Amino acid sequence: GFSVYSVMQPQTEAMTTSGLRMALENTVKLIENQIAHSVSNTKIVATSTLLTQSLEKTRTDESRQEGIADLQRVAEKILTTHFSGISIYDAEDNLILDAGVHSSHPNSRIELNTGADIDTALLWREQFV
Repeated sequence: GFSVYSVMQPQTEAMTTSGLRMALENTVKLIENQIAHSVSNTKIVATSTLLTQSLEKTRTDESRQEGIADLQRVAEKILTTHFSGISIYDAEDNLILDAGVHSSHPNSRIELNTGADIDTALLWREQFV
């Protein structure tokens, strides 16, 4: 029994290690694809004409409320297309709109490099979102 175990143990360990390595590599590729997709979506949304027009309206006192209402409608659409949360700030860094799910713990966020004016992060909620 011991000799069979000593022969089979290295083979079993090698198969297990190989299987775990492949599973990890596949998980890494899946996360990388999700990140690339999210960065692409973020750039597309950030340059949206409707979003830009709504933001422009918030710059003047007369149309600020209309612009905020438009931004809320835009945010609702954004939250149905691969995003879990959105925060929009004005040029003075004042929060205009905050919708969806956001991380309450900064250490559970992974910041993505999506450009100087766009903050994108992965959040951990039983999986990265």
